This record gives sequence, C-alpha cells and structure tokens, in this order.
Amino acid sequence: YGDVLNKLTLTVDNLEGMNPVEIEAEHPKKGMQTYRGIYLNDLLNLAGPDSEATTLVMTSSDGYTTEVPLSDVRSCPDCLIAFEDDGTLSMVMVGMQSNFWAKMVNFLEVK
Repeated sequence: YGDVLNKLTLTVDNLEGMNPVEIEAEHPKKGMQTYRGIYLNDLLNLAGPDSEATTLVMTSSDGYTTEVPLSDVRSCPDCLIAFEDDGTLSMVMVGMQSNFWAKMVNFLEVK
C-alpha cells in the first residue's frame, strides 16, 4: 500500500506460493533462529515503490507500528516477511534493532 505502482493484497496462502526461502538469522533478543518466508525486497519489487518513497511502515494486528528507512530495507538482501507457526507473519530485519522485527504483521505501507 502507499506510494507504489501496484497495491498488493496478499494472503498467507498467496505468500506460501511465492517460493519461500529458509534462512538462519540472528534475532537481536533471541539469538540465532531459522526463519521461512519471502524476501522483503522481492515483495517490494512486485509493488514497485515510487522513486520518491523513503520509508516502509509495518503495522501489526495489535496496532503496533514501526517505520524503517526504505534504503535500509533495500540494502538488506536477507530481510524477510516470515511465516510463524501460529499462521501470522513477522518481519525478519537482519542486522537491524529489535523494534523493526515486528510480529503479527498485517499491513505494509511505502511512503
């Protein structure tokens, strides 16, 4: 959503069909973990952010919102939107501080 060419409405099933990857990444509070999901940059490439866009806003179903510079996301080849065992999605923001590792994510906005 937001400043993109293609607004995407994706379900977990849609994402599961997009060739998920599995990576090992170090969570800032939990240490090394295994995550399965879709590369965040692949989703951004599908959406086509406007050239003027500077921020990715991640919103969780509990109302938690965090913003990360789009340039930080673009320079993170291993950042994922990951599948959780409970059917929710979470952000795997490799190399970033813990407040960017949002859980229960249900909305992404480029602005």
